[in-house]
Amino acid sequence: MLVDKSKTVYPRRYFRIPADMSVEFNIMRFQKRDVKHLMDKKGFGQCRDLGEDGLSFVSQLKLPIGMFLRVTLHLPNLGHERVLARVVRCEPVMEGNLIAIQFFNINDRRREKVRAYIAEETKKQYKFLNHL
Repeated sequence: MLVDKSKTVYPRRYFRIPADMSVEFNIMRFQKRDVKHLMDKKGFGQCRDLGEDGLSFVSQLKLPIGMFLRVTLHLPNLGHERVLARVVRCEPVMEGNLIAIQFFNINDRRREKVRAYIAEETKKQYKFLNHL
């Protein structure tokens, strides 16, 4: 029996929060090959959720699983952060394609910025719930 690895679900190691921010990306590699003809082209998307180890976003592009991207996150109040990431899921949704990426070799400084953003957004949600 053949196993469709594109449908394999991997458990998340980190908490994720809903996130509404723009995402820019450049294609870096696919199947161990540099794709220099695509590296200068930018893709855009709208983030759906964010965690310390990855995020998901909606884009009009359909990206294959395993593709490596250079992603620019636009973290409100914390600036822009660039990280390398790998596409782990891509599925069609009404708005385009929902693409899930896992950060690859994210350094501690960048991870801490993402963690700070998640903590701040979580606090806002709790404050909102206390007012209901």
